[in-house]
Amino acid sequence: MSGLAPLLLALQGVALVELLAGVRRFGVGAAWAAALPLGVVSHAVLTLPLVLVGCPAGPITASVEAALLLVAAGVVHRRRGAAPVSSPPAPPWSGGERAAAGAIGAVLALLAAIAALEPPVEWDVAGIWGLKARVLAAGGDGLVWLSDPARAYFHPDYPLAWPLALALDPALAGAPPRGGAGLLGIGMLAAAGGCAAVLAGRWGRRAALAAAALVATLPLAGAQAVRLLADLPLAALFTLAVGAFLRGGEVGDRKNLAVAAVATAGLPLVKQEGLALAVAAVVVALVRAPRGGRRRLAGALAAAVAVVDLPWLAVRLTLPAGADNSFADMTLARALAGIERLPAIVAALPTYLGAIADWGGLWFAVVLTLPLLARHRDRDRATTGLAWFLAAPLPLYLAALLAGAWPIERLLEVTLARLALHFAPLAAALLAAMAAGCGVFGHGPAALPAAPGGPGAEERAAAT
Repeated sequence: MSGLAPLLLALQGVALVELLAGVRRFGVGAAWAAALPLGVVSHAVLTLPLVLVGCPAGPITASVEAALLLVAAGVVHRRRGAAPVSSPPAPPWSGGERAAAGAIGAVLALLAAIAALEPPVEWDVAGIWGLKARVLAAGGDGLVWLSDPARAYFHPDYPLAWPLALALDPALAGAPPRGGAGLLGIGMLAAAGGCAAVLAGRWGRRAALAAAALVATLPLAGAQAVRLLADLPLAALFTLAVGAFLRGGEVGDRKNLAVAAVATAGLPLVKQEGLALAVAAVVVALVRAPRGGRRRLAGALAAAVAVVDLPWLAVRLTLPAGADNSFADMTLARALAGIERLPAIVAALPTYLGAIADWGGLWFAVVLTLPLLARHRDRDRATTGLAWFLAAPLPLYLAALLAGAWPIERLLEVTLARLALHFAPLAAALLAAMAAGCGVFGHGPAALPAAPGGPGAEERAAAT
């Protein structure tokens, strides 16, 4: 039964893509990469009203939700008609590309085997996300139980999207937890790698494979996936939002902007830090949007926030704050008062972001390439956009660290690497884009940009 949770969420996500954009218009591969992150958002939005009236969150309710979304998607698909052909056929896969894809699949299969055997052991899962999942899966007065101030130790004000997703899996929702629930985390790792690959795919298939490989082989990402922590779902959703913003903003495509708006609105449902990511992404998207498209983009974002975020925010007002480092603690006054913590944060960056056992060389490569990108006069707009989306949330994250209530050494030890994971798939896509721009992947058809009308499109069409 452990594979049922990712399946139900993915079906909801694919149906949502069809409703918002159309799977073929959005891209079949892109739709399946987006399916699980969007499914988590869809399930949270649809299940929250049921939880409020005492209905348990579980496979039955998720199946009904998926069925209704699929029926609605089928109706919309028939009315929408055939999707136009937007790009020439892709060139055939080379042996090396097939081997790379197989290696990525092998890594994910190995992690899935570990996840199938290892029960949840992380405190944040056992004492926060998983505990909420069991409460929500039991039905009844679960939210009343969460509202007890005596239970502030497990942060009742944390968002509910991930616990609601975990509640679909009997391996975690039952007592005691057993192995197999981590398969949902492995599915989210594959989604994060897929979203990074789709984002990097405009620079060619080899860039896409490189981005996916970077994400799949990050030791910290694999560990987080097996342990079912909520940072990887947030990273996947953020990468999806950035990719849809870039694709939609370039040509004023309302379909991609609709997906971007829903993904961005879903960020605060997954983790507290999602609010910072959402604010930063919206600011960058609005600044980069053409003047004529800003009003349309703002309207899409406002509609998504009203449907996705407002119900949860209304519920959150009824829940007590967490014992430490709750969202209520993250005020500007506290950030300014904690400015003396800045030297310790800067000094800790090499330790926690330069750890080879966690990151390989990811952040070292990012530190090297960003200055090169800033100085490169011929950089393309999409690569610059990736860099801005990557950098924009950092001041907000820094402010949150300054405002934290924990001793700085303990806070950095517990959270800094996990916070950095929120940006890792996007950083992998940026590195792949920079490598493609420098000719690292060669100049064959599969190494040419895949975006319709972009650089290399004519060469790609001629090659096929």
